[in-house]
Amino acid sequence: MKPPIQILCCGTTPALQRTLTFPDWDSPGDVVRCSRVQEGAGGKATNTARAICRMGGTPTLLGFSGGPTGKRMEDIIEREGIPASWIQTETETRVCQTLLDEKRGRIRELVEDAAPINGKEWASFFRTTEEQLDTRGFLCLCGSLPRNSPPDIQSRLVGLAHAQRTRVILDATGPALNATLPLQPWLIKINRQELQQTTECQDVATGIAVLLDRGAQQVLITDGPDTCHYGGSEGRSTFSLPAIQAVNPIGSGDTVTGVLAWTQATGGIGSMNEAIALALGAGLAQAETERPAEFDPERAQVLSKEIRIA
Repeated sequence: MKPPIQILCCGTTPALQRTLTFPDWDSPGDVVRCSRVQEGAGGKATNTARAICRMGGTPTLLGFSGGPTGKRMEDIIEREGIPASWIQTETETRVCQTLLDEKRGRIRELVEDAAPINGKEWASFFRTTEEQLDTRGFLCLCGSLPRNSPPDIQSRLVGLAHAQRTRVILDATGPALNATLPLQPWLIKINRQELQQTTECQDVATGIAVLLDRGAQQVLITDGPDTCHYGGSEGRSTFSLPAIQAVNPIGSGDTVTGVLAWTQATGGIGSMNEAIALALGAGLAQAETERPAEFDPERAQVLSKEIRIA
């Protein structure tokens, strides 16, 4: 058996993630007490790498880290056993918070924008990315950019991967995503809202066609608990998901990205439809847990069998 292909998970906006659970969300008055606080590491690339690890893969996480908050984030990721390479910044790593309503299952996400990155830090990031790609077969390029970032960041990173013949799974949106399409990224994985923002198409099928026409080799569009859509080398497919009791869906899309990358890197899954079904099963299993990208692979397998493909 061939050794698995290595995966680089690249994200420019990692975060220290705090999850606060509230037993009485609608309590009158100005004070609402939380019953539980959990602290972890967040950001799309972090969740993607974590999902790969849950499946037994060994990705490398690459991102920015700054200040005491960044050090806490780094320590958490090290304790989790996720290999990581950090570019140190003058600005503090952001903090994002998930608010969970224990009674009604409601959720709110407080997302802090990442602070701007200076030119020296960007240069170090690109240099490190190029060095890391030398031994990688896949680049998962995930998430938003820090404030005031140059508009060509994503396309430059895809260009580095293209030069190394590294396949790219891209989770981006808007102008940053459109700028990468002439380089023909291997797979675009975004949600329905991001598709509409990028293509201005309300219809998913039309939006997928637009991305394919502009250069994407394959497109996967998730829509929370609703139908997922794929277009690419195996034609068009739709995936109808089974109903679950969701606890925290934050990170489910990133889990799909990570598990899909893992299926391709290991070569252990047959068709793209089968690989997508397993990835979606993992995303569902993740939504049944409190913490992003922490799921039971066996549960993912069970749920994937309940997904209807048409």
